[in-house]
This record gives sequence, C-alpha cells and structure tokens, in this order.
Amino acid sequence: MRKKISIILFIVAIVILGIIIYRYSDYQELTEVKNEETTQTQEEIAEIINKAIESQDTSLCEKIEVGDFKEKCITNAVIAKARINNDPTICDQFKKEDDRTICKNAVIVYKAILNGNPSFCEELSDEKAIEDCKEELR
Repeated sequence: MRKKISIILFIVAIVILGIIIYRYSDYQELTEVKNEETTQTQEEIAEIINKAIESQDTSLCEKIEVGDFKEKCITNAVIAKARINNDPTICDQFKKEDDRTICKNAVIVYKAILNGNPSFCEELSDEKAIEDCKEELR
C-alpha cells in the first residue's frame, strides 16, 4: 500500500512539474525560433532546457543561443531546484514578482502533495490556486 501511494505521489509530482514547464517555458514557441540567428535546432534547445530542469543546473542554459529560451531555461531550472529542495527562499533570486510567486507556489504545491496535506495549499497566493491544489489532493 505504501509503495502504491509513493508511486501515485511521484506521478502527480511529475504531472505538476510538466504543467509548470509547459506553462512557463512556452515550448510552443520552439516551432518559431523568432527569426533570430541560431545554429541550434528546436530539438537541441528543448534538450538543453530539459537537462537543465532535470539537474537544476542553470549553467546549462548558457548553451542556448536564443535569449528568450535561455531566460525560460534559467527560470525553470531555478523553480525545479526550489521545488526539489523544498526551499522557497531559492525563489527570491528572481527579479520579477510574478516569477517569485510562480516559484513559491510550485514549492507549496509539491509540499502539499508530498505530505498529502491540503492545509499547505492555504499558503498559495490566490484563491484559484488554493482551490486547484486542494482538488488535486482529494
């Protein structure tokens, strides 16, 4: 039973990470690399972003030639690091308030799912996010 719960929590965590990555990386834009001069293919850019997120290593993002994708790579690698380390203070390195909020919310949702405790959802920044978080835990 405990193994089944662990597997379910792992799957839910991966799904949430996928949603975060999709929402804030704009992988859809990879189909139009914005007419910038680059020798990198869409697949190469996506691979670098995925490796940076998996390893939480922002230095990998420096390999990306297109500025927009480099920034998105860094953002997602930092969010992954904060979430995996359960440390919302890592999010404070973001200059933009929106990025800090997204990052801290990702940490809170992960903590709520990991602990199976919907009370952690109350720490989220808005009512819709709180509702969605609690719904995930039902």
